[in-house]
Amino acid sequence: MISGNRIVGIEAGADGNGNVVSNNLIGTDVDGGFSIANVVGIRINGGSGNLLDSNTVSGNGSYGMLLNGAANNQVLDNLVGTDASGDYAIPNSIGLSIQDAGGNTVSGNTISGNTERGVYLSGPTAPGNTFEDNTIGLSADGTMAVGNGTGVLIIGSPDNVFRSNVISGNVGVGVYATGGAATNNLFEENLVGTDASGLIGLGNGSSGVTLADVRGNTVRGNVISDNGDSGVFVVGGSASSDLSNLVEENFVGTDATGTRDLGNTLMGIRVSSGFGPILRGNVVSGNDNANVQIDATAS
Repeated sequence: MISGNRIVGIEAGADGNGNVVSNNLIGTDVDGGFSIANVVGIRINGGSGNLLDSNTVSGNGSYGMLLNGAANNQVLDNLVGTDASGDYAIPNSIGLSIQDAGGNTVSGNTISGNTERGVYLSGPTAPGNTFEDNTIGLSADGTMAVGNGTGVLIIGSPDNVFRSNVISGNVGVGVYATGGAATNNLFEENLVGTDASGLIGLGNGSSGVTLADVRGNTVRGNVISDNGDSGVFVVGGSASSDLSNLVEENFVGTDATGTRDLGNTLMGIRVSSGFGPILRGNVVSGNDNANVQIDATAS
């Protein structure tokens, strides 16, 4: 148990490479049931090759995990923002933040219950991180909402991959990408607004995926349903069709089989202002207002 420290529970500096942090309770009591806060749970400043594995990192005053200029680390199978069972919230302010750091692998984690953001990526020198098989906003078993404020927030960070995650049950937006440098991000085969089976709605409170004034991103093969605003909302973007965002082959407003209505509350896909995205091969059905609404140039 690493809790109650005035600033940081665990910190590794620029020379802190190749360490293993595993099976700890960081920010909670000995049973992982309530908060005994550090200000920051784990902070890696510039270190690389570290493994953060199977920890409960919850109840901390600001960040649960902060990777600052720290490249090529692995964050695997942690509970970030929940109790040790993964069933209810013991919030950090921000679950996992990666700032100006690339090449990190984030897989198999439950990042839920955090008051502001579950995942926060920022900075043009934070490229090429991979997020796969994480649960962001639900209980560890993927059946109950344990929402973050926002599921995933990307500000100015390019070339990241989000694949096969469940991003649901968050209070606000599921995924929000903004900032001109947030280009060439891939969102693929995620469940955004459903439980882990893809069959039951556990929507985010606002839109499922928002792309705001960004270009060249791809939203492909996802289920984006049961969200409290539009499923996909694209505003602004590039003035060149060569740099358009691509939204293709998604189920928007249905379950994962494409046969059951799990409509988003407003539009399935909404394009508003600027040069819009390329929309191709999507199934957009069952949404409460309009399936597709275009207020800008789209193709």
